[in-house]
Amino acid sequence: MSLCQPAAALDCTKRMQSAAPFSATELTHGNLWRVETSDGKTNHIFATIHLSDPRIRQLQQHVDEALNSSNSFGMEVVLDRDALTSMSSAMRLVNGQSLKMLLQPELFAATALLLGRYGVPVQATERLKPWAAFVTLSLPPRQSGVPLDMMLMIKAQRAGIPVFGLETVDEQIGVFDNLSDADEVDLLRELVCHYNEYQSDIATMTEHYIAEDLDAVMQMALRYRSPLQDRFLDVLLWQRNRRMVANMVPHLETGGTFIAVGALHLPGPRGVLDLLSRRGYTIEAIR
Repeated sequence: MSLCQPAAALDCTKRMQSAAPFSATELTHGNLWRVETSDGKTNHIFATIHLSDPRIRQLQQHVDEALNSSNSFGMEVVLDRDALTSMSSAMRLVNGQSLKMLLQPELFAATALLLGRYGVPVQATERLKPWAAFVTLSLPPRQSGVPLDMMLMIKAQRAGIPVFGLETVDEQIGVFDNLSDADEVDLLRELVCHYNEYQSDIATMTEHYIAEDLDAVMQMALRYRSPLQDRFLDVLLWQRNRRMVANMVPHLETGGTFIAVGALHLPGPRGVLDLLSRRGYTIEAIR
């Protein structure tokens, strides 16, 4: 572990490679997908990645055309001012609690050190919930520009395309707030212990995303497994996939809908594309 001295005192365990590889389906290559209803109405689902890397913000022509020709635009959560305010508030501890009180001294010191790279001062770090520190450190530090999904939302709004969310803010926040305190702390500990590797994985996953290889993106995300990781993936991906599919169906049945969803939600036997295929939709990659 190549972090500064405060992290060196952490009791870090080795990450265990998954013995069961990701079970892919044929719906794994492509970022833009045509989704047709049984009566021929056409929609599009676009895999996003929640980063602001200029390479992924440069939309290919067929993606731009599909968005501009749509009648409605859907995303995981509508990232308007109220949503961002609610999310920011939900990330902070209340009632006199402090992250410094919840973590062992070595873990808090290492967390604060890393969050300093993101421009988060120690006083602000003390007010974060463990999951909020985890989410922040799960992204590259000091990104410039808005993430891809927000960029698409702004583009749709400027074109006068109605925007809707597949989840409420409370549902998305609940993914983390419903974790036990122990699970939150353990997720944070694992990320802090293996921070450099996590950041390297983000860079590799970005390359796979640019190559439109959702199978490889998911293989990266699932290559380390543990009971904690399985519990987290269940609430982060599998439960949300079912909820989002149920909420997107009325829009798909109307036709002309463009939906932007995180790339990890799409592939695999429990992914959004497979769940839609089982409901009778015709799914085809546009590359």
